[in-house]
Amino acid sequence: MSNKIIFLDVDGPMIPARMYYAGMLGPRLYTSGGGWVYDPVAIGMVTHLCIKHGVQIVYNSSHNDEGEDYIRAQAQNNQLGTFLHTHFMTKFPKATYIRAQAIDWWLRDHSEVTHWVNVDDFPVGAPNSIQIDYNVGITLTDFERMELRLK
Repeated sequence: MSNKIIFLDVDGPMIPARMYYAGMLGPRLYTSGGGWVYDPVAIGMVTHLCIKHGVQIVYNSSHNDEGEDYIRAQAQNNQLGTFLHTHFMTKFPKATYIRAQAIDWWLRDHSEVTHWVNVDDFPVGAPNSIQIDYNVGITLTDFERMELRLK
């Protein structure tokens, strides 16, 4: 089990608004296995961090409301399934509508975590949070800031 975690939001970081504007989600709204199509650049950046730094993914997203099977399939169908932590979802949003609190709760149950970063388009206010631009998604600058927190 990894001691490095990326808390990942979906809308914004993995599905930026530019994908809608470019028509990328029209006919390709869902992957063949179900779930939303993620931005291939964002997938590449997250994958790179997972491989290079031994990072695992935990979803901290409103998509969590759809349940574990949905999140697992969505990650798998976007080439992120192998990087999921055993406990790959926080309790956001069902148990709490405070994203930072959901991260805090998750970290309290996983004391082995030494490095983490939260990637979200919402101003979470938690330490190690990187707020990305919803319209653009994860940029190279965001990626570099993520990597600094995971080294």
